[in-house]
Amino acid sequence: MKLLCAQVVKDILDEGIDYDKVAKLTSDAKFESGDIKASVAVLSFILSSAAKHDVDSESLSSELQQLGLPKEHTTGLCKSYEDKHTVLQEKLKESSLRLGHLEAVNWRVDFTLSSSELKEVNEPIVQLKLQAQDPESGSTETTVVSITADKFRVLLTGLRAGLSVLVELMGIRKPGGVISNCKVPQGPMPEGPELHLASVFVNTACAGVIFTGAVEKSEVSKGAEVSFSSDAYRISGTSRGKEVRLTLTPIKTKKSGLNQLPMDVVFRFGMSGYFRFTAASELPKHAHLRFYTKEEPQRVLSFVDVRRFGSWHADGDWQKDRGPCVMTEYESFRWGGVHLRKLLK
Repeated sequence: MKLLCAQVVKDILDEGIDYDKVAKLTSDAKFESGDIKASVAVLSFILSSAAKHDVDSESLSSELQQLGLPKEHTTGLCKSYEDKHTVLQEKLKESSLRLGHLEAVNWRVDFTLSSSELKEVNEPIVQLKLQAQDPESGSTETTVVSITADKFRVLLTGLRAGLSVLVELMGIRKPGGVISNCKVPQGPMPEGPELHLASVFVNTACAGVIFTGAVEKSEVSKGAEVSFSSDAYRISGTSRGKEVRLTLTPIKTKKSGLNQLPMDVVFRFGMSGYFRFTAASELPKHAHLRFYTKEEPQRVLSFVDVRRFGSWHADGDWQKDRGPCVMTEYESFRWGGVHLRKLLK
């Protein structure tokens, strides 16, 4: 049995099984070809399932004997399993389900005025370029997709719904939930859609959460101090173009009353900025502005910026010289594009 199991283990490890040797090992039992294949399949199932569920050899031996396998056969099988337990687990991890890693997302909006088929089209087309790493080969695959404005809106709605589900699965706390440690993944440089998703993330993460104390700036940051402190306040986010505005709204308490006014803090993400919501004990390395929750254990919403090109402005407002936002003011954005094209003709 031990020698037969050794051949089966080789098969699981992709080292190649010697069927001639297996035939010799089972010749005393007068196994036919079908019997040999069935025996190999059963042993493969037992060994791989035991390794998958991290079953110890004693428990495996007990279970097999209760199912009627003779003790001498069980001993040989479990000895082979014990010797190769770690190797089997590593192999099974390698062959388990793995998803590709999204490396970059690039986009642009083209506006088609006319074509060879239609004199007037006047329709925007969204070009998406996705770069993903193949989990098996490790190579990068590029996919280019062109979609109409209506289909893009459907896609965006689906992504927003998916983000809400992911945020919940990643542990962001709703009332009665658990500590979270999550962020909105960013591409090479945050643009309008990324900043819009950042505001959605903040609203989802901070829904029902009460913050407290002063806004804290990191010692290494050259950004401005945010002179805001409150015994209890809430945070909400909105976006416009390449800016995100967090509104800090005080809550009436016995200590503070209703004298304190809300404060808007406007962020520009630079090349690498994003928000992250973690346990206070797991504060990110490059967290340059921090908002702490009023709870135990305490959590913190951080503005993380590795390259430090991002900025924030207390009591700030949207930049006046920015054009319409492609996410929230699409019709105005489209109108500007059409008329700019006409002026350039």
